[in-house]
Amino acid sequence: MPAITEKDLRIHVKSGDFSGAYLICGEDAYRKEAAVRLLQGAVSSEGFGGFGAHIFDSKDTDLDDVAEAVETVPLTGGGSCVTVRDLPFDSLSDGQVKKLKALPGLVPPQSVLIFWQTGELKKTSRMRSIIKLFDEKGYVLECAKLTSSELERLLMQGAKKRGCVMSSAVAGYLVQSVGNDLNLLLRELEKLCAYAAPTAEITINHIDLLCAKTLEATAFDLSRALLAGDMPRALGYLDILFNQRAEPVMIMGALNTAFIDLYQVKLAQKSARGVNELAVLFPAAYKGREFRLRNAANRTQSVTLPRLRVCLKYLHEADKLLKSSPAPKRPLLERTVLSLGLALKTGVRNQGA
Repeated sequence: MPAITEKDLRIHVKSGDFSGAYLICGEDAYRKEAAVRLLQGAVSSEGFGGFGAHIFDSKDTDLDDVAEAVETVPLTGGGSCVTVRDLPFDSLSDGQVKKLKALPGLVPPQSVLIFWQTGELKKTSRMRSIIKLFDEKGYVLECAKLTSSELERLLMQGAKKRGCVMSSAVAGYLVQSVGNDLNLLLRELEKLCAYAAPTAEITINHIDLLCAKTLEATAFDLSRALLAGDMPRALGYLDILFNQRAEPVMIMGALNTAFIDLYQVKLAQKSARGVNELAVLFPAAYKGREFRLRNAANRTQSVTLPRLRVCLKYLHEADKLLKSSPAPKRPLLERTVLSLGLALKTGVRNQGA
């Protein structure tokens, strides 16, 4: 059986043709949990705790116990739902793998067996063989992170359902500020809609007022202030990060990321490939975070490549010093921000920093 999508799963449930063995994995925790709950609810109207519900958790799972639960049909009729959460596939013995391979064939009609991996799976050779097993004898649902544009559409639809209005630009700003974790985004959306009066439009000011920004987003604000030549505001953002007790090494890493984005976009703008190719060339950095490329593209007009090179050299040296020196970290980061401001303004290093 081929891999399925969430739409396929909803069709299975709606038609009643959902029995079998499922492997539910991927990066998006919210969508994985939603898929698991959809199947659990389909099997028994009792949901969690129903007579046909069996839940096994983590490394202590005994596959013999799972097999017994799979084959047990509730006395009240209907099917059973067996959920195995975070089974450590890569550490299974050969004997356990043999037992695992037999499980899909044991699932009776109207019942489901769910292997739910709450974290991300490493595509090892063992894991690829497990995925192949479920491809052939069951179903694989891999919930990848949504792209920025998909998240923006979902947030706009969510705001509308809650009686509010959110523009595409504001939805993009929320993703940029909070990150691409769907669970967190939906919690922030609930907060924003509760704050805004019914039918009112959610604004960027609402997000700045109510939502806790990620380290990456605050570093972006800092770099934007530097590009605008607003040193007091840039140091203010640095102060916010220290007040949030962000690790100095993480602050430096986020600053590095912001300036690397600017440099790569600037290079791409001068090449035949164009900025959009960066998401294809560097999927680990930009998949689901395409807004970083858009933000960088909007800011590169005010800076030259030579000045960005000076900034990156300075950041590289400051990063090494931060990790190797026992000296207080905050003064080093403050000097780094001041030197970046000078480099962007004049193209030269602050030799006294």
